[in-house]
Amino acid sequence: EAIAPIIALVVLLVFRALESVEKRLTSLAESNATDSVISGGVTRVYQVITEVVKNINEAAVKRGERRIDVIGLTLFSAWPDLEGRIRNQQSSGWRIRMLCLEPEYITSQTTLLDPSWALEATKNIDQIRSYLSDERETLRKRRITVELYTYQRIPAIHGFAIGDSDVVISFCHWDKNGRIDRPYQFYEHFPTADASERAEFYRGLFRNSRDELLRSARRVVRSNKGRLTLDSEN
Repeated sequence: EAIAPIIALVVLLVFRALESVEKRLTSLAESNATDSVISGGVTRVYQVITEVVKNINEAAVKRGERRIDVIGLTLFSAWPDLEGRIRNQQSSGWRIRMLCLEPEYITSQTTLLDPSWALEATKNIDQIRSYLSDERETLRKRRITVELYTYQRIPAIHGFAIGDSDVVISFCHWDKNGRIDRPYQFYEHFPTADASERAEFYRGLFRNSRDELLRSARRVVRSNKGRLTLDSEN
């Protein structure tokens, strides 16, 4: 009988310890989830990308990790941002791949996509072509490769991968008219240092979407080592 109170006390202490651990884990999970969310649209996204790019050193070039992949809609904000980064004289050794909705596909899917996006996509495609043509020698000297592809799918996600493990990703949303909305909703950032299962799932999701789109995409233009390859030369 003298042991019973001791056992009860031990059980109580164990439950309290477990409760404390559970609260701590919940707190950490909530903290990590909050830290990964980027709200307020694309402005903050590009600030995050800037910080990530700063941390990719020259050694990453030799490992083939100085890469940016973009799953875009019309590239209305992605291309101006990337052009600014490319123009930075300190940028070298980068490989940039961009995916953009095919303008003709947009006009064929006006119940799901805003028809004005076709003009927007066309404008950005033309600007990228012109820039790569004008700057091909500069890009060669700085070892920068740029590729642009167009795809004909309704995308599930859009976003960026820097290297192979730093991902900024968002899901497509629907507007009140039943069309894909502008990408002004929240994004999530999964940095290289995040080794959680959730981060790995999202990295896998980005790679799966990128690779599947590239499988059937049309390469519009590629600038590599001073040679400009247009779609007609694929």
